Amino acid sequence: MFCMILPLRADERNWLPPGSMTDITRDPPAELIRQDTVRDKQWLYGRLLFHSPALLGERAVRIGLSCNSCHTNGHINADFYIEGLSDRPGRVDVTHRFWQAGFDDGKDNPLDIPTLRGIRDSAPYGTAVRLPDLPSFTRHVIVTEFAGPEPNSGDLDALIHYLASLMDTPPAHADEAQQSGPETSYLTLLAGPVETENFHEVDRLYELIRSDYGRRIAKMDTIPASLRNEVTLLKSLHEKAAADDFAAARVSYQALIARQ
Repeated sequence: MFCMILPLRADERNWLPPGSMTDITRDPPAELIRQDTVRDKQWLYGRLLFHSPALLGERAVRIGLSCNSCHTNGHINADFYIEGLSDRPGRVDVTHRFWQAGFDDGKDNPLDIPTLRGIRDSAPYGTAVRLPDLPSFTRHVIVTEFAGPEPNSGDLDALIHYLASLMDTPPAHADEAQQSGPETSYLTLLAGPVETENFHEVDRLYELIRSDYGRRIAKMDTIPASLRNEVTLLKSLHEKAAADDFAAARVSYQALIARQ
């Protein structure tokens, strides 16, 4: 089972030019969340999408690239480097044919990866293209720069909700910002679709959450038994929902939540 959960890191690297580095190698920056943020399901789903390569285009998916890859915890991955697209770490050319065939401005123009802290209040957005609001700019990045699929309104709204929660500067006092850990659980997102017996939504969330477990597991030398059990229960929930046995799927969901 775990070979299906783990990200295919070797395959991801095979899609990158030699000498490239998309993982952050130093201590990651803190994720600073505004104190007044309500971490509801929309916020949680937005954070999950921010960490998921599925939001972006085919090439980004193949190399395991998500919003978080460049903007680690909403800030900057100063180690990010793709040979041929970066002139130094922390910079990348997003108007290069590497991202999609036929989309190239013909210029070697890598730009600094910007922080997303305080992005709610920093309109207008963009460098080569200036857009007036965060939804239109976010869609531009997904669809135009990274050749991703057109995001549906629910996904885009959730992602914007998360982005708007990012605090602009570290607070003077630690209690003025919320911080999320790398092990943030997304399992509560399954409650609604399991209860309403919406397998399409269960299936989509399963793939996103399964991939999140895979990214966490890939960083571990040893997989804790508790994490193995969670993955087993998650897989069981998905299988039972796929078989239209939502009564059993609810039991698996409750067992998952009881472990949190």
